[in-house]
Amino acid sequence: MARSCCGIYFGFVFVLHLALQVLAWAIADTPGGSKVAWKVLSFPLFYVLSSWATVYFWMVGVMNSAFWGLAAGVAAEFRFRWKETA
Repeated sequence: MARSCCGIYFGFVFVLHLALQVLAWAIADTPGGSKVAWKVLSFPLFYVLSSWATVYFWMVGVMNSAFWGLAAGVAAEFRFRWKETA
């Protein structure tokens, strides 16, 4: 029986999302910078925890990336198990 690699998906998406989120935040802060990428990458925790995001920016950012990494890992696990039963 093959093993799933949902941990690899989690780690990859977590690191990639965190890096892109910081880059999008930096670009959105510049004059004339596009805020679209920041709005997409900061969803959902920066909207839900908006009052905390000003004080605990990095903590909310890491939790947001962990959320998306977890979502990717769970999706990969379900896909792996679904393919295994078919």
